[in-house]
Amino acid sequence: ADIDRGEQRYPALTDVWPLSPLQFGLLFHALYDTDTADGYTVQAMLTLEGVVDGARLRGAAQALVDRHANLRVAFVETEDGPRQIVVRAADVGWHEVDLRTSADTEGELAALVAADATDRFDLAQPPLLRFTLVRTGHESYRLLMTNHHILLDGWSTPLLVQELLVHYAGGGAALAPAAPYRDYLDWLARRDAAASIEAWRNALSGVDAPTRAVPSLAGITSTETGEVSIDLGVGATTALAELGRRYGVTVNTAVQAAWAMLLHTMTGRTDVVFGGTVSGRPAEIAGVEQMIGLFINTLPVRVQLDPRESVAELLRRVQLEQAALLDHQHVGLTDIHRAVGLPELFDTLTVFESYPIDRETLAQVLDIAGMRVVDVTGTDATPYPLSLLAIPNKVHDEHGEPAESLRMTLKFMADELDRPAAEHVLHRLVTLLTRFTADPSVRVSALATAADIVPALHGPESVATRTLPEILSAAAEREPHAVALSSAGVSVTYAELDSWSNRLARVLLAHGAGPDRFVILALPRSVESVVAVWAVAKTGAAFAPLDPNHPPERIEHMITDSRARIGVTTTAHGANLPGTIDWLLLDDLATIRKTMTVPDSPITAADRGAPVHVDQTA
Repeated sequence: ADIDRGEQRYPALTDVWPLSPLQFGLLFHALYDTDTADGYTVQAMLTLEGVVDGARLRGAAQALVDRHANLRVAFVETEDGPRQIVVRAADVGWHEVDLRTSADTEGELAALVAADATDRFDLAQPPLLRFTLVRTGHESYRLLMTNHHILLDGWSTPLLVQELLVHYAGGGAALAPAAPYRDYLDWLARRDAAASIEAWRNALSGVDAPTRAVPSLAGITSTETGEVSIDLGVGATTALAELGRRYGVTVNTAVQAAWAMLLHTMTGRTDVVFGGTVSGRPAEIAGVEQMIGLFINTLPVRVQLDPRESVAELLRRVQLEQAALLDHQHVGLTDIHRAVGLPELFDTLTVFESYPIDRETLAQVLDIAGMRVVDVTGTDATPYPLSLLAIPNKVHDEHGEPAESLRMTLKFMADELDRPAAEHVLHRLVTLLTRFTADPSVRVSALATAADIVPALHGPESVATRTLPEILSAAAEREPHAVALSSAGVSVTYAELDSWSNRLARVLLAHGAGPDRFVILALPRSVESVVAVWAVAKTGAAFAPLDPNHPPERIEHMITDSRARIGVTTTAHGANLPGTIDWLLLDDLATIRKTMTVPDSPITAADRGAPVHVDQTA
């Protein structure tokens, strides 16, 4: 029936396929998220030098579409649900641009790439793959390859580029027959769907709300993204690999455990869920490593933080919990949402790149009929507000020997986060990974010992002549990566404390805090309470600590006596506090968003000599 109906719309139809779970989800977003640019448009750029034959390169691109049936599919809704319609032939998208006479070649090239990224594919019109050849100089070119993520994953892209170069060199006839993507879809159809769904339901039992690191996406009006990166270097990367070998875990597990701890600091939750990507290529399918198509899957990663565990114990447990789900990694995220009864589970994603051909290898391709590939770059789909990518890069150590350095890249939606906040998050992640390798026996509840904290906290004798903000700024400058405080499994460095308190101070100033005023602090003993103390000091205001468990009349008296207009507390205590002043709820999503998006530059106050602490006694 599907074939009969499909032939009416696609006379060149040769087959009808089901969708993989991730393809199903991507099709849903493509059909219903039409108000913004498609966040699932993926680009790869080849920098070419020498003699480039445009017609020959176009022929090589067409050969890719001719060779792989799944590059000639249309995605459509049918009476029986979404289907892939395979057509006999499809002309590859091809465009050529000459920028040799441009006054701003790089600027025009960047604009061209950006415009191409916003040009949405019609998923019902194959192929969902196009090429743009840009001539930038006498013997310099850029080849832009753009596809919809529903067609290919990151593993497939370098394979496809390699095939493109083989066809250009005239060696296409020597290629082994392409392993059909249909084999993978048939493998999916043979899985025990009910058993896999039950496995995920058990793994996520007790999760009653999504883990949101940033506010809801309801207000997002664009898909503009930014990114920040840190290279760990050979030494730190080697230490992580050694940690993995020692405890039988992967580097990816260490990265995910560190991300879970960061989510704890962002959300206050000890049971966190975030997205993790898996290659999704079953070893039992012949030729799966060389298949072109969408195999990757995004799945929930649940980490329950136990403060009594050591880092090593946490890593082993996370590894075992993930291993138990290996046979169920093909399940679609939509089906998992339905199984646990939640429309969403997370808003952050972790990706550990491990591709069969790295970009450096592609760029080492020698002369092909006078054409040389000198660089290969790419962009990935980033549909989540925060996406962490761990990318192993080939480098050389200090002795010139081949080595590896892990690059940590945090991609963020610009509507949700600014660059300084993203840098802050990434630096905290790297600090955690460093502490993992320094002492994996340390408990989750205290990643640094008291000995690490006290000497730095005391500082030089001259600090008595400084204001509180000056004391903290000096410590942050002197020992930015030293741990300033640790509580309930959360460790904060001096640089982080300085940055965080600057941001919170700006939020407090916007709510009316300032010199000669008082701010009530109704907070339990925690990292956040210390940050709040420093933030109040930076506004020039004084803080009045208040126990939210005091009798109501005592609380009213303290507020009235201090003449405070603003207070800081949490949602757990806010409902029981009088509404006579403006309460800032630290764990409220609106407050978190404000704190993450304001600048973290130093606060300048006119009066640093105002009282900093009013202590109420009976």
